[in-house]
Amino acid sequence: MFTNSTYVFTTLLVQESTPLWLQEHLHRLHAHASALGIPIPSELSFQFPPGTYLARISLRPSGYQLETRPYQPQDPAIYANGVSVVLTSEISPGPYKTDNRSAYQKAYRIAQEHHAFEALLLDQDGFVVDGTKSSLLLIQNKIVTLIEGGIDGITRQQLAHDLSKQGYQICRKKLKPHELQGQLWLAGTGFGAVAIRSLHVLKPD
Repeated sequence: MFTNSTYVFTTLLVQESTPLWLQEHLHRLHAHASALGIPIPSELSFQFPPGTYLARISLRPSGYQLETRPYQPQDPAIYANGVSVVLTSEISPGPYKTDNRSAYQKAYRIAQEHHAFEALLLDQDGFVVDGTKSSLLLIQNKIVTLIEGGIDGITRQQLAHDLSKQGYQICRKKLKPHELQGQLWLAGTGFGAVAIRSLHVLKPD
């Protein structure tokens, strides 16, 4: 499935020249590269420019590449009451963050067509996996369920760590749409964490 992937990548937030959770991002980047047979250089050195922005680190057969783009945080008021999300029939390419992004791009276009904040994807067995720019978690009765099958987001990992210190039980499960019982949340680099206010299941074309 991944033979056409030319690189793996990770996107992290740099705040006032300090990259957030850099080691966690690099650990996942190396794990994905190793799983897909992409060579990992023995030495690593980055020069992060000053400022606050999003940084994308790609690991290619030729080595690492660092790219930056502006970070434009949304007004917190937009998230105050949660966001709307659509569940598409698009199939995720798997749990590795690669340049194989066509399914995510199509799902995001569907979200825009429905004026939704995010679109969710499925795996080939019909389990919900992740969003185009986010990972999913379900909170119910002090139990946090990390929904498995998609890319394991670093922001979600850190949120789960913080919740565990507050007494929440953390577990991991694969869930189908009808099993999403509880408060669904999205976690992503560009926005942090936000509750899902409404989830609209779209019928396949």
